Amino acid sequence: MIGSLPWSLYTTPTDSSQGIGIFGRFGISDGKANPFHQFYSFGFGGKGMIPGREKDQWGIGYYYLKISDHLPRILRARFGLDHEQGGELYYNIQVAPWLHFTPDLQIVGPARRDSNTAVVLGFRMKVDF
Repeated sequence: MIGSLPWSLYTTPTDSSQGIGIFGRFGISDGKANPFHQFYSFGFGGKGMIPGREKDQWGIGYYYLKISDHLPRILRARFGLDHEQGGELYYNIQVAPWLHFTPDLQIVGPARRDSNTAVVLGFRMKVDF
């Protein structure tokens, strides 16, 4: 079973493409057909909420992933697999109509019990020709 939910919480009176919304996704299986039993994610996002920055976008999200109990026991035991969870925060800046710059922070609690939480700071640049 797979589902999703995009929902607008607020849109500006002058432009319905600008505002704040929430999203969510979920997936559940019996865990026999793939190595994942459950997946959930949700978050908030927005566009154009800062005066003078109408094309900027931002978002913050969380996810949870449960490994299937049907995954061969030897794999689960060997790699110490159980569940994974993480989050992301980004801000997409329109520098020019053809140039976007996005700082991004991700935090991941890995499925392997013997691994440390990863914190990753990244940057993207998109150039439209």
